[in-house]
Amino acid sequence: MAELGDRIISAWRRAAADLGISFTTPWHTLTADHRRVSYLGLVHGFGGLTGTVVRPLQLGELRLYEELDRDLHVAKLGERHAVYDPLVFRGTLLEWGYTGPPSQRPSWIPPADRDRAG
Repeated sequence: MAELGDRIISAWRRAAADLGISFTTPWHTLTADHRRVSYLGLVHGFGGLTGTVVRPLQLGELRLYEELDRDLHVAKLGERHAVYDPLVFRGTLLEWGYTGPPSQRPSWIPPADRDRAG
């Protein structure tokens, strides 16, 4: 069986194709002290202004979602996001909130969320 991280990447690739969103894998960023940190990928336009980086949930972690800065959030994902289920992934994206350009907003986002986002 593939590692959790590989299965999460595969599921987000399917979500990107099915839901019309942008996902880049892998994703690297620099910390404030200039250390390079790698993530499984970046879900563009949801969560932070730049998006949300995803990584596997580690045993014992309590916080599932955190903000690196105003532009970039971190989602720690487990088995629920290791297999693509359109309802689960749509729900996750709606919870994070759309932050991308209005012209690229997916049509499946409900009108109330469309009015609040962007």
